[in-house]
Amino acid sequence: MVKLHREESAYSFDETCSRIYEFLKSRNVDVFATVDHQGNALKVGLTLRPEKVIIFGSPLVGTHLIEENPDIGIELPSKVLVYQENNSVYVVHADYDDLRDEYHLSRSSGSAVRLASLVEDLDRYLRHS
Repeated sequence: MVKLHREESAYSFDETCSRIYEFLKSRNVDVFATVDHQGNALKVGLTLRPEKVIIFGSPLVGTHLIEENPDIGIELPSKVLVYQENNSVYVVHADYDDLRDEYHLSRSSGSAVRLASLVEDLDRYLRHS
């Protein structure tokens, strides 16, 4: 099982989500879907803290990863979970170094390096105000 990386955002829930969309767009990364867990809970009469999963990726990166090991397709497209707990907002995603190890991807794989770098940059972007 791939380890998860959890980072506290310097921003509110809504601002964190907006900044993630903005960041991905600036890097020419597609957002394929957003799953609004809180909104879905409300539809069935339940309450849940603010929580969304943003599903994103780039066929230019993902295709090369899948060519190297087809099993990684279960992890793609990439996802980031954003949730609010009390007054803190957290961003959770796969640990991409662990993902490389789990799927036996080459350490020098350009696509794996680009994906890990993208998420590291996103983490930094959300820590600074």
